[in-house]
Amino acid sequence: MGEMNLQEKNRIGIFICECGGRIEGKIDTSELQRQLNQLDGVAFICHEAYPCSKDGQERMRKAVADHSLNRILLAGCTPRLVEKLFRHTVRAAGLDPDLLQIVDIREQAAYVHEDPDIALRKSVSLIEMGVARLAVSSNAQPHSSPVIKKAAVIGSGLGSLTIALVL
Repeated sequence: MGEMNLQEKNRIGIFICECGGRIEGKIDTSELQRQLNQLDGVAFICHEAYPCSKDGQERMRKAVADHSLNRILLAGCTPRLVEKLFRHTVRAAGLDPDLLQIVDIREQAAYVHEDPDIALRKSVSLIEMGVARLAVSSNAQPHSSPVIKKAAVIGSGLGSLTIALVL
């Protein structure tokens, strides 16, 4: 997980989750992939039924190596369900987990729009925004500072007096 060179060209990989038919049942993922092929910085796009499976994670790690990807966008379900899993996968692939973007096209497009064309257009827009964010993202730099062992307690209530005694 070395520090990324600022001159290094973005090589974004987009992984579209079909969510076992929950997304693909409403959004044509092949058409979604076709519409995203022209985005700047995107070096790889695929769609599959379950990228969260062990096999799917292995294919993601392999794609990172095979296509020299330096940023990952996963378009699928809500980040609260899969972010921890994919952060681990991205780290195992040698990338900084801060260069992972998860875009929710299941709850924000497939589940809420009856018209498949509207769901597709919204998915394209959400993914374009995620790619734009990744394009300007950089590795988080570690920060440290000395700890100063002093405190000021403001107040004269029971809580303030108690904390002053504890400190």
